[in-house]
Amino acid sequence: MEKKTRLDFIDIAKGIAILTVLLGHLLSHDLLLKKAIYAFHMPIFFIVAGFFIPDKPFKEYVSRRASTLIAPYLIFAMMFGMLALKNIPPILYATNQSLLFSKSNGMLWFLPCLFFALMFSYLMKGKVKKNYLFSIIAIVASLIIGFLLNNLYHDSSVKLFQKWGLPFAIDIVLMGTAFVVTGYFFTCHKGLDWLRNCSKPQLFLISLLIFVSLFSYFYQTQKGYPQMATGDVGNWYVYYIVAVAASLGILAFSQLVSTLGHNRWLIWFGKNSLTIFLVHRMLTGILIKKLIHGSGISLVLMYIISFIILCLFSALCTMFINRYFPYLVGKQGTSTK
Repeated sequence: MEKKTRLDFIDIAKGIAILTVLLGHLLSHDLLLKKAIYAFHMPIFFIVAGFFIPDKPFKEYVSRRASTLIAPYLIFAMMFGMLALKNIPPILYATNQSLLFSKSNGMLWFLPCLFFALMFSYLMKGKVKKNYLFSIIAIVASLIIGFLLNNLYHDSSVKLFQKWGLPFAIDIVLMGTAFVVTGYFFTCHKGLDWLRNCSKPQLFLISLLIFVSLFSYFYQTQKGYPQMATGDVGNWYVYYIVAVAASLGILAFSQLVSTLGHNRWLIWFGKNSLTIFLVHRMLTGILIKKLIHGSGISLVLMYIISFIILCLFSALCTMFINRYFPYLVGKQGTSTK
């Protein structure tokens, strides 16, 4: 029962996160809400992934993660790229920019990036578990090297780097590694147990971190919104702190929600967050063009309607894939649960 409760609150956090992804992809670029969402909506998935780095052999872990991240990436990138052979090189390059160049789904950068971040973190897990200082050094070094590499390609005279970024988005992988290591460190040192044992008032106060951190981020970057996909997040170190604080706030709020009941739908969205992430892009462009900016009705109302439609569409597509094609997302069996 204890294990189930823990998994439930983590799935609730993933459910909240994937819903913010859907909403964020509908919102106009100039809205403060979009900036708030983009300050944490991808880092939290890296942090949560860090909770579950196992002790199994490296080869076995690589194989399992390749089936759940790399295989779906290649399948859906080719599908969005209309199965054109000319799109294979930019898809294999595996950056947000190269995917957009191939007219595939630029959002898919997340899958190979998470895969490599997990591999790097796995190789450091022994030290992270035992050594506080090493954990801090690993996080800081990942951010520094990633930042330097990100600036390198921005200033590079190599046209390929200017156009597509660095191969496999290695700079973003290192940023992701900092988040994964943070998640692994948190769970190794009983952070999840501490969170579960907090009282409801304590959870409420901790969840306020999300508002404090996001408002501080508003002041830090007045223009645009942070994009982890390309490393355009303003100050990387401030972004890291804001994302971690916001993620902790989401986790605390999710633990609070797990004690209140009526959360099965959020748990379902969390358990199926990867599939929802893969399919929702099929409808976002249509909703933005036809409903949000093409209806002439209240913009707020159209955002609400579009968000509901996108959630329902993504849920139905996910059920269909779970039922008939689970192997597309690295799953086995034919359950819609």
